[in-house]
Amino acid sequence: MKNNIRITKAAIWVLAAVCGVLCLLGPKLVNYVVQRPGIVFQGALRWWTILLAGYALALAAFLCLHSLYVLLNRLERGKVFVRENVRSLRTVEKEIALAGAGSLFLGITCLLLMLAVAAVALFAALVVRVVRSAFEEAVRMQDELDYTV
Repeated sequence: MKNNIRITKAAIWVLAAVCGVLCLLGPKLVNYVVQRPGIVFQGALRWWTILLAGYALALAAFLCLHSLYVLLNRLERGKVFVRENVRSLRTVEKEIALAGAGSLFLGITCLLLMLAVAAVALFAALVVRVVRSAFEEAVRMQDELDYTV
C-alpha cells in the first residue's frame, strides 16, 4: 500500500505542476480556444468568461489535489477508517462537483467540449460519494466495535 500511496502522491505533484503551467498559459490558451465557434457568449464576454472560469476551475483543482494529498498522508500513517477521512472525502466530492458545475456552465455558454469535462467530473463526484459512504459506514462500525470492547 505504501508504494501505491507514494505513486499517487507523485501523480498529485505532477498534476499540480501541470495545473500551474496551464494557469500561467491561461490567456494564450483562451486566445487559441476562442478561435473556434462559440455557443452563447461571443467576443470579449466569451474570452473573459473562459479565462475567469478557467482560473476558478484551476483553484478547484488545486484545492482537490490538496485534499487528496492530506487524505493520503493520513492513510500513509495507518489512519484509514477515521472521521477525518470521511470529511476529506466529502470535501473532495464537493470540489469535484463544483468543478463539474463550472465545466457545465462553460460547456453551455462558451465551449461545447467542456460538457464532456463536466460529465466526467460529475461522474467522478458520484464515485467519490460512494467511496465516502463506504468509509462512513466503516467508521460507524469501527466506533461500535471500539465501544463494545
